[in-house]
Amino acid sequence: MIYLVFDFTNPYESFMYVNERWTKVYLSLCSNRKNSLIMEKEKRIKLKYKVYLFLCLLLLSACNSQDSNDLNNTVIVEEVASVTTPTPIFEDSESSIHIELEAEEEWTYYSNGRFGYTIKYPIKWVAGEEAENGDGKILYIGNPDIDIRVYGGHYMEGISDIYHNENLARQYTKLENGYEAVLLLGKENGKVIYDMVYISSEDIEYHFYAEVSEQFFADNEKILLEVARSLDTPE
Repeated sequence: MIYLVFDFTNPYESFMYVNERWTKVYLSLCSNRKNSLIMEKEKRIKLKYKVYLFLCLLLLSACNSQDSNDLNNTVIVEEVASVTTPTPIFEDSESSIHIELEAEEEWTYYSNGRFGYTIKYPIKWVAGEEAENGDGKILYIGNPDIDIRVYGGHYMEGISDIYHNENLARQYTKLENGYEAVLLLGKENGKVIYDMVYISSEDIEYHFYAEVSEQFFADNEKILLEVARSLDTPE
């Protein structure tokens, strides 16, 4: 609180004194008001800065969280893809060959009444008529460079020489009926010789024979094997 004493004996000086004092008081109040406004403005600026800084930190945190989720999702997808990618097995096994051919080929059958055997072959092959003596038939006609046939005959031990060609490799294999047969395979005169032979206990020899070009053999090796293994005999 400010007290002002007015001297009525010297009114001019007293007035000047009071005026000076009030001026100082007024200026002091104005200065305090101005300082108060500046401080308030600074407080508002600091508050805005803090809010802005908080929002930036919040946005940065959200971006980092999203990047982390994307990385985790990418890793999970890659792991699932690596687990679910199919890996072929038994690619070269007889069972896979059989399944593949059954899915791609349509088959027809030839049954021989004289020796009682049957064999299947692709329906797209154009077969010839049965031989006049009834021992078998040609399974592929229309191309002079291709000779594919099936036939039977009487085996006479010591006379029949089914393994006479030394150029043909010999290997044992099983037919679909479980019987063990011999496969003769090799090259002669620029062609591939393919002869599946089975001799029964009744001394009947059965042949699935093919003499084809190397290109035909390369394109149809699996089919030839499937046809040969389908040979079914009475015993």
